[in-house]
Amino acid sequence: MADHAHRAAWMQASLLIASIAVLVIVLVIRLQRPFDRDTLAIQVEELQSQSAEAALLARNAMGDRLAPGFVRQHVQQLDDAGGRVWESLHSKPASPDLTAALARAQQLASTLHAILNPWSTDAARAAQSIVPLDDLAQRLAALDHQLKPAD
Repeated sequence: MADHAHRAAWMQASLLIASIAVLVIVLVIRLQRPFDRDTLAIQVEELQSQSAEAALLARNAMGDRLAPGFVRQHVQQLDDAGGRVWESLHSKPASPDLTAALARAQQLASTLHAILNPWSTDAARAAQSIVPLDDLAQRLAALDHQLKPAD
């Protein structure tokens, strides 16, 4: 009886290890797969959201409705989030038909950083950031529409 229980425990452990190995392999393959239209659009939409949020923050900061420390902190958080998207966009290639769209998304992510980084240390840059952020949001919306025209 003890031998049977021992054998069953080893069998369960072996099956658990095999299942975990399969999940890890599938996850690695999935993460290494090139950007497709939907996954690239998700990254572009994230950048679009961050640029729109930053523009709204700039408008509120100009009206002296927000404390400069809060503005700097929030801009830093937006810049950090944009940096994570930038890293994701540079982590793998796109499928051949999306290479130009990926390059455009990478460039727009860099533009977002170029706008937010100086502002994160100087809250007075809010007024200078509105027009570039609005322009960036429009360019990101156009890229998103190019990626997902039905939406």
